[in-house]
Amino acid sequence: MFFGVNSKSTPLNVNNLTAASSYGWTAGPTNIVYKSGQALVNNNDYVSDFQTNDIVELELDCYRRHIHMRNHRSNKQYELQIELEKCPFPWMFHFGFSTNGDRLRIVE
Repeated sequence: MFFGVNSKSTPLNVNNLTAASSYGWTAGPTNIVYKSGQALVNNNDYVSDFQTNDIVELELDCYRRHIHMRNHRSNKQYELQIELEKCPFPWMFHFGFSTNGDRLRIVE
């Protein structure tokens, strides 16, 4: 599973993770962070330790030009700076499901 952002100007396709405007985190054993479409392992000590029914908060901060992710169960938090040259506004949420049973529920 992937969660992050992409620029609205980027055409949707199967390989959006590798688009220069892709920024976010994967949930899985590989601890991959995507920055400008580049897959980086263990970037900023990122550890993907998600479990079923975890609540994950994803915050987009356009003023500071970053995205922030927090896992409520583990209380782990991560932040990615967004390069506007590569991921111009407006941003859109980008969720990718890779395993049967992956799901997303938006809660208040």
